[in-house]
Amino acid sequence: MRITKIDIKNFRGLYGAHEIKLGNPGKNLMIYGENGSGKSSLCQALKVFFESSIKEIDIAQHKNIFASGNPDEDVHVKVTFNDNGTETELAVDKDNKKNPEQYLIEANKIKGFLGYKDLLQTHYLHKDNVNLFNLLICTLFENTPDPITGNVNISFRWVQLNYNIRQRKNTSEYQKCPEILQGLNQSIKKLLEEVEDKANEIIQYFDYNVKIHFIFPGIAIKDAARVKDRGFNNQEITLKVDFFGRPAIDKHHFFLNEGRLTAIAISIYLASILIMPQGAPYKILVLDDILIGLDTSNRLPLLNILKQYFSEYQIIMATYDQQWYGFFKSSFKEEWAYWELYLKKQFQDDYEIPVATNGNYIDISRHYLREGDLKASAVYIRSAFEEILVNHCSKHKFPVPFRKKIEKIPSKDYWDSIKKYDQQKATPKLDQTIITDVEMQRTLVMNPYSHYDLINPKFRSELQTTIDVVERLKGKLQGKYT
Repeated sequence: MRITKIDIKNFRGLYGAHEIKLGNPGKNLMIYGENGSGKSSLCQALKVFFESSIKEIDIAQHKNIFASGNPDEDVHVKVTFNDNGTETELAVDKDNKKNPEQYLIEANKIKGFLGYKDLLQTHYLHKDNVNLFNLLICTLFENTPDPITGNVNISFRWVQLNYNIRQRKNTSEYQKCPEILQGLNQSIKKLLEEVEDKANEIIQYFDYNVKIHFIFPGIAIKDAARVKDRGFNNQEITLKVDFFGRPAIDKHHFFLNEGRLTAIAISIYLASILIMPQGAPYKILVLDDILIGLDTSNRLPLLNILKQYFSEYQIIMATYDQQWYGFFKSSFKEEWAYWELYLKKQFQDDYEIPVATNGNYIDISRHYLREGDLKASAVYIRSAFEEILVNHCSKHKFPVPFRKKIEKIPSKDYWDSIKKYDQQKATPKLDQTIITDVEMQRTLVMNPYSHYDLINPKFRSELQTTIDVVERLKGKLQGKYT
């Protein structure tokens, strides 16, 4: 079972209608967009959709503020699933507030939604020690079955215990507190051992020389005559970190760099997902800009982690880093779909609204040409041209002159390499006509210094010609050499 289409309208920052197709039977999804373009709104829309499996959703509460004053502008989140060729569309809108399908309930239990703000909870704003009690017991273990009894989840037992301790002392609820607490402490200790082992297994992929430990003294009853004074002591799960073999370094969250803190946070969250029962018919993992704290060298290990541990999940990943997105797109094609969110000026209200595209720079360039933004159109068609050249050289191993920084390699070097080595093939893809046309448009439009005369009517015509030429070039370079 996979998601094949996501349809969102007027949800939070996503003004208007947006339809994202993931193909059939449904690929993973990588989304690129600058800050404010609507990436987090898309991730939140999916989270709200899955939460509709266990509670009614008042979708009007999430309506975009620029659509909220218009009763004709509805708000909805619709998701299409493909299950062995059978497609089913489910919606959260004004008429459909709940979707109690069992496969949605099971997917929601896994809590596979992780954003950069979630990562901060493992180190940010903590003082001398990092206490993860509330994060683990109330959030990450919310749906985790008791590892000893296998029935009621940990969070429910904690809520039940807090209720019982405030009952009259002669009631059975109050008198059961010590017994329930003893079992709860044992179960929490067992869960922490499982998460700790799995998190340390994941952390090794990052090669950051860190290892985590959870210190859990056990919750203790705080008894008192007055009900309002009763409660529990030792609500503590302290995170300790070994660093380069040094055990439990002091105040690690002040000492370690952002990359290591991010790796620790990601490992704890992913480990908490992996200790859940994995037999659900559909599993989803949504990662919203969690790469912010990782340098490029440690983003690739994350992909290995996802491949190793989450191959049965449909993964949706959002990033603001265009360079990383471009690398990912050129390196992983088969199992991933690619979409971009960019902003379009809404002139009536002077408000920028997000526009979703499948990441085809040629289509984006045509869009801006229709909108009259010739500069943006020219930038995107140049990006399309460069992407085509880089991908072709990479795919066929055409060499280009060495530069210390790969981003400093000019498009001319790629183009010259393709012209040279294409002609050495038994069946070259380029004829003299397309070569001449590309050379002409490289001078007129795809030169970054040629856009000074944007108001010249001829420039619009030249830009249209350039878009057509680049699309022809893309078509000719497709396929394998024989």
